[in-house]
Amino acid sequence: MVAFRYPEPNKNYQLQKLTIVQKLTDQEADIVYSAMAQMPAKLRLALDTASAVTTDSEFLGALKALLTVVLGTDRAGQLLQQELPQSPFGC
Repeated sequence: MVAFRYPEPNKNYQLQKLTIVQKLTDQEADIVYSAMAQMPAKLRLALDTASAVTTDSEFLGALKALLTVVLGTDRAGQLLQQELPQSPFGC
């Protein structure tokens, strides 16, 4: 018998911004996009142009704070959760 184990989550990892956006509902996207307009220009520009955000980046803290304020702690956590690799066996 062969057992497949998921690797332990990394403490430092990358979050693809497209993945985060795809998890948002249309209503959540409207709320987040409107709230981003209130951010300082440099931060907004960084978040707009980056394809990914790393967990050790100052920008992740700002993104987490924004999502927490406008969508709540639980939803922000869901959106920023590390994606684990899929099992090659479809489990």
